[in-house]
Amino acid sequence: MKSKLDQRLARANYIIVVDTETNEYQVVRNEQKPNACYKICVQTAEKISRLGVMAVITRNCGPKTFWELGAVGIKVFYSAEGTVEEILEKFKCGMLREAAKANVECERGLILYN
Repeated sequence: MKSKLDQRLARANYIIVVDTETNEYQVVRNEQKPNACYKICVQTAEKISRLGVMAVITRNCGPKTFWELGAVGIKVFYSAEGTVEEILEKFKCGMLREAAKANVECERGLILYN
């Protein structure tokens, strides 16, 4: 909970799943096969969906991952700075706004930051 968010969602090494009512959490390894960006984006979105989460907080989210999460009803929120614990507190207090779109592009396996 003292860690900072990875710059990338689909390529992050770990996903932290937090129960916002009890603050219990689990750390899930985000293992992917290093292939095309599309497949990594879809694999990560599917993994997040299987974990049963209702929302994702990330620094960046590409269009494919954003679309895949939205298709299964998972909301995306952006947060730039702070530890997981600090960002979670901002989320609970309603200080993070739901994202309307992806904030980075993915092209040929590279993440392009705006």
